[in-house]
Formats: sequence, C-alpha cells, structure tokens
Amino acid sequence: VLADAVETTKPGVRRRGIKCPDVLALADGPRRIVNTLGPVPLIAVLREPVDRAISSYFWAVQWGLVPLEPVESGLRAILDGDWTSEHPRSSEVLEYGLYGKHLSRYLEVFPRERVAVLIDSEIRAEPLPAMRTVFDLLDVDAAAAPPWSSRPVNAGVYNPTRLKVLARRHRYLLR
Repeated sequence: VLADAVETTKPGVRRRGIKCPDVLALADGPRRIVNTLGPVPLIAVLREPVDRAISSYFWAVQWGLVPLEPVESGLRAILDGDWTSEHPRSSEVLEYGLYGKHLSRYLEVFPRERVAVLIDSEIRAEPLPAMRTVFDLLDVDAAAAPPWSSRPVNAGVYNPTRLKVLARRHRYLLR
C-alpha cells in the first residue's frame, strides 16, 4: 500500500509509502485506507498461493500460532478446520491467499487505475516491466529511478529443530 501526501510533478519530491501485507486480507482494510489517506495508489504484489500458504504455515509454527507438524498434515488440519477452536489464527494461513476475494473489496473502494497488481515471480524474472507499471501508477519519472539491484529471496525457516527453538523463543518474547 502506498500513500503520498504531495504532488510528484514537483522536482525533488519523493513518494512515501507503507508496506503491510496483512491489510490486504482485512475486511475493513480498503475503507480504513481511503478514510485515512484518501484514494492513494495501491500496489499488491502476490505470491504463488501454494508457496505462500506453505511459507505462512511455517511462519505460524515459528510464532506458536499452530503446532509443529509436517506441512502436509498441518495444512490438512487447517483445511479440515481441526485447529480452529484451539488455534484460532490457523485459518489465516489459507485465508490470506484468497487474493480474488480480498482484491475485489479494494476494487469496490478504489478506482481500478489506482491499483496495480503484480506477481512476485514475474517481478523476479523480469523486474523492468513491473518497475514501469509502478512508475506509471505513481507518476514517477522512470529516468530518475536508481539502477535495479536484485535482492535475495526471503528464505523461510523450514527445519523442524530450528522451528521448535524459534517457537520457544517467540513464546518467551511475547510474554
């Protein structure tokens, strides 16, 4: 989600924004954004849903939101609703990947020309078209862009032993 408080046609003006992936799935997210910031341009970068769900599952394990189980049985338990009462946030693992559902709420509030939807794997494969899309949306001169540098992929934690240690540490930190 990007927010801007000033015109970008002025020389030296920078765009300011916020990055908060969880807002996409919040039912009141679009209204909260438009009521607070106005009809700002929005950028949604979507991951492949299965990879996102697996990553989200291991993140939830790491924070103690779901038990540590093999991913196949853990996701099956979430799909079947087996953990809903004991682990209420377990449903977020799959819910956050329902992109069509969430984006449709934004398109009810924001004009389509103010929303850019990009696919993470496409950005990684060919970053320049995505950069052009973003620059056009933000009304930024592409000539002023810094040179592109690829960042490493944010690798998750998938080792069961390390996940147990992190879950204990996070429980301690949250108390």
